[in-house]
Amino acid sequence: MAPSVAPTLFGQLAGAAQSVAQQAVGGAVDLGPPPPPPPPPKVWCLVLRRKPIRSPEDEPEIGDCEKLCLKLLLIPFAIVTYFLGWIISLVIYAIGCCCCPLCGPAIFTAFATTRMQSASEFGAGHAAASTKQDAARAAGGLTCLVHFYKWVYWNLIRPLGMLCDW
Repeated sequence: MAPSVAPTLFGQLAGAAQSVAQQAVGGAVDLGPPPPPPPPPKVWCLVLRRKPIRSPEDEPEIGDCEKLCLKLLLIPFAIVTYFLGWIISLVIYAIGCCCCPLCGPAIFTAFATTRMQSASEFGAGHAAASTKQDAARAAGGLTCLVHFYKWVYWNLIRPLGMLCDW
């Protein structure tokens, strides 16, 4: 008798869960109109217009021949920039992951020794001001490096994949 009771009990639980899910979906349907489609992607100031027009930026509709010619013209340049971008990004990673740890704590102790000498010669106020300037320069250099890597990714590495998927 137990085998016939179990499917009925599980069936009732499944039916109750289904009715709750339908009520939740029914309430979520009335959220308003769908959001507008995103604009088409850009590669090197060229808008990659989509074949079924989904936004005003996709007009006029691009033909198959035009799309093929653009791909044949741009993909060789994209291959060159792809490899160049990866070489640049590997250099950036080498600086951040290999060179900085190899310098290690010795460079920081050298900086601290220089600051202590500066404090003894010119006073603590001068050392504090120069430490703030050094910190600002380091933060500026790090920001510049991050922005440069972002530019390398968006303009050298990413276009090949975007053009091939277009």
